[in-house]
Amino acid sequence: MKAIHNLLNPDTINVIKMLDQFEYMEMHCLVFEMLDKSLKHWIRNEKKSLPLKSIRVIAQQLVGALDGLISLGIIHCDLKPDNVMFVNTEEKPLRVKIIDFGSARHTTNTIIGMECQALIYRAPEVFLGLPITTAIDMWGLGCILAFLYLGDHFFKAYSKYEMMKSIVILVGKPYENLLDAGIYTKEYFIEEEGACGPVWRLKSQEEYGKIWPLAEPVTALSSLMDLLTVHDSAETEKRQFFDLLQKMLNPNVYGRIFPCEVLWHPFF
Repeated sequence: MKAIHNLLNPDTINVIKMLDQFEYMEMHCLVFEMLDKSLKHWIRNEKKSLPLKSIRVIAQQLVGALDGLISLGIIHCDLKPDNVMFVNTEEKPLRVKIIDFGSARHTTNTIIGMECQALIYRAPEVFLGLPITTAIDMWGLGCILAFLYLGDHFFKAYSKYEMMKSIVILVGKPYENLLDAGIYTKEYFIEEEGACGPVWRLKSQEEYGKIWPLAEPVTALSSLMDLLTVHDSAETEKRQFFDLLQKMLNPNVYGRIFPCEVLWHPFF
C-alpha cells in the first residue's frame, strides 16, 4: 500500500493523502489525513438516499479518481461505500476521496482466479475466474452509485452463488464465450445442449445447494429497470442515470464503460 500511495497525487486523483510512516513495536504504521465519514456511514446515519444532482457530483470525482488510477496501472480491488469518505460534510458537503488501498494491485500483478472485492460489490469476472482488470473498479463504482440512489445495497447475497444469481437476474448473464473461459464457471452454471450448440444455464438453488447451504437474500428489485420507479426525479434524468448504470454494471467485462468515456455520458 505504501508503494502505491507513493505513485498517487491525492490533490488531483481524489484519494486519501498519506502524511507519514513510522515503526512501532515491529509494526510498520502509516499516517493518513483525517477525513469525515464514509458514504455507508452517512447513508446509514441519515436513513435516506441521495438525490441525483448530488450523486452526479460524487460520481464525477470518483470517475476522475478511477481514470487517474488507470493511468498509473492501479486497480483498487475493493471499491465499496465503506471505502469512499466525505472530506468534510460541513465545509465541503460533497467532496469525497477514495481510501483503503490495502488490497490494491498493479495491473501487472494480478492472478487469474484471485479473489478480491467485497461479496456484494464483486464483479462477475472475479466470480468466474477470468483475468482481473481495472474494469472491476468500474463495476464497484456502479454498485456504489446504485447504493447512493437506493439508500441500500443494489445486490443482496449471503453466498457466491446467490450473488451470481442476483447478477443474472438484475443485469443479465455474461456472454457464453466468457463463461467458456471462466475457470470457476462450473461452480455456478451447467452446460447444456441448445438449439445452436452448447449453452450455459445457471444452476438452480437445489443444484447448488447440494454443495453449500443457502440463506435466502431479501431484495425488492427484480431488474435494473426497477430503479426507474424509485425516485420522483425528472424522467429524463432518471433514464440517463439508468443508462449509465447499465454501462457500468455490464456483466460482460469487455463491454463495460471506461472512466474516460463516463463523463461524456448525457447524465453529466
